[in-house]
Parts: sequence; C-alpha cells; structure tokens
Amino acid sequence: MNKPTVLHDLKSDRQDLTPPLPAVLRLLPLFFYLALAGAGVLGAHFYLETRKAKDLTALHESNEKEQAAMLEKLRGEQGALDAEFAKAKEVEQWVDSSRPLMTIITSVVNSVKQGNTLSSLKLARSAENPEHVDMTLLINSGGNSQVEETRNALSKEGYQAFKEDTTSTDRNNRLGDVTYSAVFVNTGGNH
Repeated sequence: MNKPTVLHDLKSDRQDLTPPLPAVLRLLPLFFYLALAGAGVLGAHFYLETRKAKDLTALHESNEKEQAAMLEKLRGEQGALDAEFAKAKEVEQWVDSSRPLMTIITSVVNSVKQGNTLSSLKLARSAENPEHVDMTLLINSGGNSQVEETRNALSKEGYQAFKEDTTSTDRNNRLGDVTYSAVFVNTGGNH
C-alpha cells in the first residue's frame, strides 16, 4: 500500500518515524469498551446491592427498636411483678409474725363460756419487746369469772400475764361488763 503523497503549502511531506501498530493492538479499543461495559454492569450491581444493604439495615434498625420497646415493656411488667412480690412477701411476713397471736386468739375465743359475750379483743406487739403481747378484752357479760377462764386458757398455752388490770363499772358484779388488760409473755408452753 502506497500512500499518495499529499503536499501542503505549509508543511513538507515527512517519513513515518515508527512502524504501524501490530494487528493485536487494534483490539485495544474493543477491550476498552468491554471494560467500560463491565464497569457499568458492576457499578449497577454494586448500586443495587448497596440499596439492598441499606434496606436491610433499616429493617434491622426498626426490628431493634421494636425489640428495645418490647424489652422496656417487659422490664416494666417485671418491675410491677417485683412490687407485687414485695407486697406478698410483706403479707407473708405479717402472717408469720401473727402466728403467735393466733394461739392467743384461739385460746381466748375457746375460753368464752356459753352465755358470756365478748365485744372487743385488741392485741398489740411492739418492736422494742416483740415477745410481749398487749391484750385488751372487753367482756359484755361474764365479768370476772370470764376473765379467770381466759387467764387459765392462756396459761395452758404457756402465756404468763403481768401488768394486769381489770376494770368494771360495778366492782361487785362478777357477771357484768368488764375490761381486762394485761401483757402476756410466752414462757415456753404449748406453742
């Protein structure tokens, strides 16, 4: 292939300094366009995967918030249960601490003779002397004889009375209204 010689006014014809490129290098533009197409495909793929990852991240964050809300709700319920348990524990302790008083109450009620009546029974314990039980008993009918019956019943259960006081509207009335007050201590009898 001969090239026609073209003459220009401004430049002179010159010989090529390097030989033409080999035929293999003519594929270089094809590889370039294939690389551009591959980069476009990979870019689209990475873009779609990034969007999918962002969607999954948002989903996980919303699930995490739901789980945190549920956990907070469960903690609130647990707190309420703990409060109820504490109240139940207090009731249990109160019942356990009142067991000795149940013996006194049972003895007093069982000591009431037929025809006698009680209108009031008050029992109290103090934190300073928990072994002492203050009792006030209001007897409507039965008088001093009912006081003796009650004192004997408590004595059988192992309770000893001190600081006793019996008051009545009529001192000679053995079967009338009487208020009996005493402090009892368990001396180790039947308990």
